[in-house]
Amino acid sequence: MLEQAIIISLIAYAVNVLFQEGMIFGKVGYWIENKLPMWIYKPLIGCTVCMSPYYGIAYIGFMWSFMFNFSDTAIILLISIGTSRLLVNLTNNL
Repeated sequence: MLEQAIIISLIAYAVNVLFQEGMIFGKVGYWIENKLPMWIYKPLIGCTVCMSPYYGIAYIGFMWSFMFNFSDTAIILLISIGTSRLLVNLTNNL
């Protein structure tokens, strides 16, 4: 369970970094940030913590073919949100 949560957090963090200014998809990220409403932008590419539950549901659905237990999924998603927050805090202090 913990490894799935960490994988989800790292995927969300990597996607967030790829769309930041100066990165490979920076221009696309700039366009998305300016054209889409904030409530779509943040869970899509703008906020690692906001992205974790949505990316987590997609990851779990893809990896387990939507044959999963609700309580396990909820625990994994909560752990991935916390892990994403820790990752953001650690990288902001560098």
